[in-house]
Amino acid sequence: MNLSTARKLNGATPCRPDNLQPMKAPLILMASLALLVGTTCLAADHAPANLVRNPGFEEGGAGWVLPKTFSLAGDVAHSGSHSLRIVNTNAASYLLAGQTVPFEHGMRYRYGAWIKTRGVKGEESGATLCLEWSGAKGWIGGSYADGKKGDQDWFHVEGVTGPIPTNATSMNIELYLRKGMT
Repeated sequence: MNLSTARKLNGATPCRPDNLQPMKAPLILMASLALLVGTTCLAADHAPANLVRNPGFEEGGAGWVLPKTFSLAGDVAHSGSHSLRIVNTNAASYLLAGQTVPFEHGMRYRYGAWIKTRGVKGEESGATLCLEWSGAKGWIGGSYADGKKGDQDWFHVEGVTGPIPTNATSMNIELYLRKGMT
């Protein structure tokens, strides 16, 4: 997962995330996440810092909260040598692998992941990721990227948040299969 401080998206023509480095994430086989912040495109010599700790799972699960259905995979990766794998045989499960990431109020974030699926079934969004923010009273909102189902070779999923609310106290990047998906 690459979360990078890179761009504010304030109505200007959005920048393409060409300088993102692939990250590893779950969902049958999910790798590579990217989160960007910014207002203007930055020159290549001003590359943004990664906001996610251990985005490619090269340090095992360090920095991540990983439920029991998630495991590290050393036999398949989009880049690097590891990825995160989820195997969910119970459609009633709704487990998310996540990490709290730094953020700024009012900023918009671009995020993405490289995902590979095998046999993902169900009526929901498929293998995907989201950014969610919480405040003093719990969940406030989030941004949810579209995923894919079935058997898919590596594909890139990407989303952009609205401005992060001023009452947000934390923001998490999450990798998941929705309830009802196996």
